[in-house]
Amino acid sequence: MARKKEQDWFSETDRKILAWMWRTGHPWGGLKRYLLGSLKVAYLSLRNSYLDRLPFQANALTFITLLGLVPALAISFSLAKGLGFADSLEGLIINEYTASQAEVLKYIIHYVQNTKVGTLGMVGLAMLVLTLVLTLSSVEETFNRIWEAPHSRSWPRKFTDYLSVLVICPLLVLSATASWAGIASHSVVQWVLETPWLGPVAAQSFKLAPLLILVAAFVFLYLFLPNTKVPFVSALLAGVVTAILWWTVQSIYIKFQLGVSRYNAIYGGFASLPLFMVWLQVSWQVLLFGAELAHAHNLVSKGTPPKDVAYRLNPAQREALALGIMQKAARRFQAGDDPWSVAQLAKELRVSKGEVWSVVDDLVSAGLLAELNQEGLVLPGRTLDNLLVCEVLAAVRGSLDEGREALEAPEDPALLTLMGKVLQAEEKALGRLRLLEVAEIPTPEAKASCSTSTPSQEKS
Repeated sequence: MARKKEQDWFSETDRKILAWMWRTGHPWGGLKRYLLGSLKVAYLSLRNSYLDRLPFQANALTFITLLGLVPALAISFSLAKGLGFADSLEGLIINEYTASQAEVLKYIIHYVQNTKVGTLGMVGLAMLVLTLVLTLSSVEETFNRIWEAPHSRSWPRKFTDYLSVLVICPLLVLSATASWAGIASHSVVQWVLETPWLGPVAAQSFKLAPLLILVAAFVFLYLFLPNTKVPFVSALLAGVVTAILWWTVQSIYIKFQLGVSRYNAIYGGFASLPLFMVWLQVSWQVLLFGAELAHAHNLVSKGTPPKDVAYRLNPAQREALALGIMQKAARRFQAGDDPWSVAQLAKELRVSKGEVWSVVDDLVSAGLLAELNQEGLVLPGRTLDNLLVCEVLAAVRGSLDEGREALEAPEDPALLTLMGKVLQAEEKALGRLRLLEVAEIPTPEAKASCSTSTPSQEKS
């Protein structure tokens, strides 16, 4: 009972906060508008982290990571050994972690290095690759849920994408490390470091290099893992924030590692293992929070409020807006001009971008509109010759069958009959009225009649 009251209180408070943040026609501008946008991103990130139960997802990914860690390192080290980079890769991995983390990784790397991938045979190698693909597939599913991606990658794409990342990423990291070492040993850099007034500043700046590499790694993950197009700005913001959070967590972890002796009394020589698992779980929470942050920034930048927000447009206004959007999209398409963007439609129709997006999403789901990219460029999703007005209205209105199981409403034959008559009357009134006629675009029949009547008019 207490849990239900807590959920009801949270839902009601959350609804009020979201309604205030996304109210239409907010009068603020300049700095206040920027601060409000930042507040939206921060609140949405924390809110969605709570609703998506990020700690539980991090627990699952921690277990999956432990299963897939050995196959991933085995393939990476096999490639690095063939190219002569095995020792460099091992040193790079070990040096970036604390004592307890490094101890666990040393055991794993020692086991991996003693594993001869070439002697596993085709079946063993296939199982190794399959384990790795299934591990990364679980990570992708989590990111897809956060980004509300409609479906995951196909299995052929999973094999090609995941394995290419596993092969390319270690090479890029090693190349970046080697390049950085070469730059640091350059005579000009050494002269800068030895300069009294510039040396300390440059030395502190060079210490940020690992953080910048970490930012690049997180940005790549946020761009690559979800099976949807992620805007680079959103991924960059999430990458910077996540890198700082992860760096902070790592620093705190190092300080609290002084108490590892207490765990030695209980776990003995295995004390490093639970500490490594705790660090892995917290790292996943930070990484998933970054994904929530990127998704929230994308929603706010597009002007799209969460699904929970009640729009100020009533059903009749949404239907009128849908007809207006389809009318303008049809006119531009027939004229051969560039497609409308959501921002342009919002300005032209004098409504907010969020309201336009809410209607556009319904029209895209119904196949009446097609969205070209994340910038919100839209054009008709099917031929206009047989696109009826009643189809546009049905796309934003829905049907009587939708949501009945969720509502668990009892069937009332009288009400269903009444609603059926209303819909039949509307369909009869609209008839076969096409969108081309509403948009005042000549239909194919009208064009044909004009072409056949022209010679007679010239004779007269």
